[in-house]
Order: sequence, then C-alpha cells, then structure tokens
Amino acid sequence: MKKAVAFLSALIIALSFTSCKKEKDSTTTQPTPKTIAGVYRISGLKAQAGSNPQVDVYNQLTECQKQDTWGFQENGTFLFGGAATQSCQDGDFSGTWKLNGKTFTITSQASDDDYQLVNFDGKVLVLSISGTLNNADATYYVSFTKFM
Repeated sequence: MKKAVAFLSALIIALSFTSCKKEKDSTTTQPTPKTIAGVYRISGLKAQAGSNPQVDVYNQLTECQKQDTWGFQENGTFLFGGAATQSCQDGDFSGTWKLNGKTFTITSQASDDDYQLVNFDGKVLVLSISGTLNNADATYYVSFTKFM
C-alpha cells in the first residue's frame, strides 16, 4: 500500500529524463466531485525545476505504473488499483479525496498529499505537486486521463 502512495514521492527524487510530447487541448470543465468522478490512468508526467522549462518525464514510469488505476468517486472515496498481472504486483489501497478551491487532497493510510488542480477538461485531470529534482525545488505535473 505504501509503495503505491509513495510512487509519486519517489518520482520527485528519481526523475531526470527528457522527451517530447504533444500538448493537450486546454478547454476546461468546471471541476466538481460529479465531473471529476471516474477511473483514471496516468497519461503524462512533467517536472519543472525553478524557472526552467517543463521536462517530460513520463517515460520514467514503469509499464505497471502506467497501467495502475486511480478511481475518484463522487462521494469522496479514492481507490487505487494496482495493475495486478504476472509482472506487475502493485497493491490496491483506498482513502479519500476532496477538492477545496484549487487544492486537491488525496488522503490514505500512508500519506496526506495536497496537489494543485491545474486543469480539467472533463477527461484529462492535471494536478501539480511540489518536491525536489536533482537537489532543486521542482513542481511535478501529473496528467490523469479518464477511461471509465
């Protein structure tokens, strides 16, 4: 359980690759528990250290992490589904989530993380969280794409 929650925290320490990725449409949908509710997968991950440009670090994720599901239910329940296959053994866990203005909080037994809601177009939810990259302050931008 801690492994899945700590995955984003571990990215803050370990990520440093670059690659190119096409930008998404920036149309927005009013973020509410009803419009956000659904099952998502991580579809993008970028890091930005200081005033430097964003760096695409999605390819740093394992194939298992790319297949993990993140369920946000309208009632505030959060469900993480590890991609349980022969080669992927990520566990499942649950907790709560809430949106307060632009602060998107995910709480589980292992952690309590405050993300900032950057954009939501009804299908793609973009959240940011601060951390460090190569001993420098950094912001990570996680894109979740709704598939259910």
